[in-house]
Amino acid sequence: AATHDGTLVEGAGGLMAPLAPGLTTADLVRDLAVPLVIVAADRLGVLSHTLLTVECAGGRGIEVAGIVLNSPLPSHTGPADESPAHNLAELRALTGLPVFSIPYAPPPGSPGKGAQKNAPLAPIEEGGEGGVAEAVNAVLKGCFGY
Repeated sequence: AATHDGTLVEGAGGLMAPLAPGLTTADLVRDLAVPLVIVAADRLGVLSHTLLTVECAGGRGIEVAGIVLNSPLPSHTGPADESPAHNLAELRALTGLPVFSIPYAPPPGSPGKGAQKNAPLAPIEEGGEGGVAEAVNAVLKGCFGY
């Protein structure tokens, strides 16, 4: 990290996911003393899920730097879910944290139903289009200032 602004450590499965007997992702994050960026699927139930994660982190002395809402599926799949239209604003209001939204973008080369081949990453928040690198940079700048 001496030549970089920071180091990104990725977890999987949620803050309380077990890593080994008696060790969770929360324990690792706390022991590393790094701020947490919560990534959650932007769909019905994300408010409760994310608020519980923020509360769990706070109770364990983990700093939450921000929240990223991602859309792992195109909006036209499954029953209509109107919650993504409100989740970003609700989480900002309820947590006071920086919250970013990265809408669904099909993988490069996969046409999918209604998707464009090699489409760029959908707009982040309300403005601009870009690729994955731009999305990560926007989150890092918003959460950590770099």
